[in-house]
Amino acid sequence: MPGLFVLLVAVVGGGMLLIVFVKLITSVVRPRSNWRPPEPQRRPDPLMTSMADDGFWITGHQVNPATMLQYYYWVQGVKRTGEVPFQPGPDGRQFIYTGEKPDDVAVALAGAALSADPPDPMPPVVSTPLFPAPSPESHFPRAY
Repeated sequence: MPGLFVLLVAVVGGGMLLIVFVKLITSVVRPRSNWRPPEPQRRPDPLMTSMADDGFWITGHQVNPATMLQYYYWVQGVKRTGEVPFQPGPDGRQFIYTGEKPDDVAVALAGAALSADPPDPMPPVVSTPLFPAPSPESHFPRAY
């Protein structure tokens, strides 16, 4: 029985030594490092907007003056569009006069993302009736 115990200790000890040896070799061949590539930083949107009672402001900190901008704005469900050169004032903003407070605004560099017409956030207001109103004489006889 003591011979079986010695054999068991030798096998377990040898296995442990083999594991340590393999770990040592792999750490030399393939060193571990805590370095990770930096995560890509999301660049801030170059164009931002803010609403006013009679239009909207465009702020473009990374946009060169005279760069053409394309904009869409919605007032009471009706989409309107325009294109202007970026001409910021001393505060870095440009005002676009609409005459009314916009419900929503989208701005991009001309020829960029908005050129394919963004989806309408609101359906357009239908101002004409789909069916003409019937004349009073066409359906009912006159009363006596």
